[in-house]
Formats: sequence, C-alpha cells, structure tokens
Amino acid sequence: MQDLKSYSLSDLKKLCVQIEKEIEKRATGAKKALIRKLEKMAQAEGLELSDLLDGAPARKAPVKEAKAKAPKATKAAKPVKAKAEKQPAEKKEALPPVYFNPLNPKEGWSGRGRKPNWVINWLGNGGELDDLKKKRS
Repeated sequence: MQDLKSYSLSDLKKLCVQIEKEIEKRATGAKKALIRKLEKMAQAEGLELSDLLDGAPARKAPVKEAKAKAPKATKAAKPVKAKAEKQPAEKKEALPPVYFNPLNPKEGWSGRGRKPNWVINWLGNGGELDDLKKKRS
C-alpha cells in the first residue's frame, strides 16, 4: 500500500477516477467470464443459456452500491450529526388477568393480545367469554 498523505489533492482525485475505472473494468470482466462459464455448462447439458433465463422467474435487480464521491474542495464540509443510540424499550408491567381457565385457574388472560388456546377451545365449544371472568367477592 502506498502512503496517501504524500499525494496532493489533485493527484488523489486522479487516483480516485483511475480506481473507479479499474473497479468497473474488473466487475465487467468478471460478469463476462461468468456468463461464458454458464453458457458452457448449458451447452454441456444440450441447452442454450437464453432458454434457461427466459423461463426463470423475474427478480428484482440487485441494489448497487453508491459510488463514493470526492468532497469538493471549495465548500466547507458540514458536520455530520451522530445518530442517537436507541435505548431499549422499558419493560411494561404485565396486565392482571381478567379471564381464567376453568380447568386450571392458575392460567389467566388479560383480554389483550392473542387468545390462548384454552379460550379458543372454550369459545369453540359454545362457551361465552364472560363466563371466564373472575367473579369479584
């Protein structure tokens, strides 16, 4: 690796352009080589690559990485605000159960969220939800 501190700004910009061109050239070469390999594999099976690709399900194009641009020397760079770290949500206290399993009174449900299986079974057998409420003394 070379020490980039010794380069002037214009030299760094030229180097950046050369690097981007080389990256594009290598990526294109790699794609062409892969297509040639795939064509040979298809021919070995007595098929054409285009026949295989025509029947392939449509898929979204891959997201390309954004090219890094060299900062302009004439403008002062704006300070980047650091994103505030998200704090974990506070644990909420569980709601007291309102409905209780008649076969196992230790099992309860607050009436919020997904119904437990014992409530679903009770309702499926013709029972009423109000029948599961705890009677106040």
